[in-house]
Amino acid sequence: MMRRNVALFILTLLYFTIERCLNCANFNLTTRCYTKVRNNVYRLYATKTTFTENQLNLGDKIELDYHRLKELKDWKPIMLYVVARHAIRFPDREDIEEMSQYLPQIRDEILKNRGELCDDDVKAFENWRFQMTPDDDNNVCERGREETILTAFNLRKIFKKLLNPREAKISIGVTEKTRTSQTADTFITGLRLYDKVKNIIDSDDSSEESSDKAWRKHSHWMPKKEAKDILRFHAKCKKVYKQNGGKLEKPKAVIELRNSDLVSSLGKRVKERLGIATAGKNLSDYQFVEVIAKACRFEYACQVDTPWCSAFGEPELKVLEYIEDLEDFLDDAYGRKLNGDMACPLVKDLTTKLRNAAMSNSKRQSFLYFTHAGALKRFYTTLHLFADNDMLVDKSPENGYCSRENRKWRSSLNAPFGANFVIALYEKKKSRKSRQKEHIVVAFVNGKSEIIRKCSSKFCPLEEFLSKFADSENCDLNQICKPNIHNTNNTESSVPIEDNM
Repeated sequence: MMRRNVALFILTLLYFTIERCLNCANFNLTTRCYTKVRNNVYRLYATKTTFTENQLNLGDKIELDYHRLKELKDWKPIMLYVVARHAIRFPDREDIEEMSQYLPQIRDEILKNRGELCDDDVKAFENWRFQMTPDDDNNVCERGREETILTAFNLRKIFKKLLNPREAKISIGVTEKTRTSQTADTFITGLRLYDKVKNIIDSDDSSEESSDKAWRKHSHWMPKKEAKDILRFHAKCKKVYKQNGGKLEKPKAVIELRNSDLVSSLGKRVKERLGIATAGKNLSDYQFVEVIAKACRFEYACQVDTPWCSAFGEPELKVLEYIEDLEDFLDDAYGRKLNGDMACPLVKDLTTKLRNAAMSNSKRQSFLYFTHAGALKRFYTTLHLFADNDMLVDKSPENGYCSRENRKWRSSLNAPFGANFVIALYEKKKSRKSRQKEHIVVAFVNGKSEIIRKCSSKFCPLEEFLSKFADSENCDLNQICKPNIHNTNNTESSVPIEDNM
């Protein structure tokens, strides 16, 4: 009797598990006319998510978390440290050439067969032309500049003195890649425009003459940008790893997911929706879907609108987001211990600057660094942010997707275009008569407050914060990034492929 009850329980549990998986990835649920609902569709595209969409999804959490800074009215902000991803960029040259090769022939077959598309969606494909050229390769697009200016405005509004060049010494760090320098220039422009706009709003005389006078006070401020190796530590680590015989491999779970029945079903559904039978026939299901997904993500990000997003319903987009999340997590974050170790140059720079600022009586300082998603994701790993042990558990592709709907690692929320990690250092005297001061740090990711390495509070005492990073003092990438050739565990023995983020 007991055995029969146990067997019945297991079968019941298995039934509901299978049913849940079938429902959570049911690609037949979505029937819609994309053109009519395009302003209200799923837009979380992992690392290709715009910062605007990121902020819309974080919503009230941002306002509430920044509002908490008002609790620090007795504290004085003395240092700001920002590590930001570059703004929205065009695809790289290889992706642009791939899209220019396949998209026109796919579009032609869509117009011939129509699939399940409504008349408005078909018309959108009739009017579509591929506008990107190989020379756009990785450059920041106009919408990226617009978002960056808005980010600069918002941060300047919150950290008024720390981002005011008259009140603080502001240092700018970039990588050797053009897109980080373009983002930095635009951010600087945003800080300068903030003064102009604020002066116009605050001025009793809002005439053109008075606004121009206010603008001239700051119009020539252009801090020097410095290329910093610490912002491309992951590129150096890859180089060291390869020079010492390391082999680059994708995690097994990612390969299995790309080749799974789940992705095959997704590809089949997309082809049915678009009416595709022959175009892109030499591509695998995953490659076919990826070509169209790239067009959807990048054209939406840079051009605001695109017919290619009509290929996907929300269930398909969530699967594509999960595929990228799993790859990011295993390739660039917690899947390899090396990812957390290699970020030590940046962590050491942060802790050194915090320590120096706390000991100094000099002018307020702000450090604004512009880097790439690859660096930011590994930096999060070192800080123990967005860790999720369940993402390390070996599961079937279908079960993995269905059971991780509430996963902690979401690249759409932590590493979109324009993502920013912000740490502010505050100080106050221990008492009115005392010369001694106490310090706290507050951390934010895209405006949402975060606790670093299980600190005792979101207002983390500086000494406690620094004590958690003693392991970053000895930081030699030439040693850290040597492959452990005797370790056959793929998650430890291979280094992440340097992503083009």
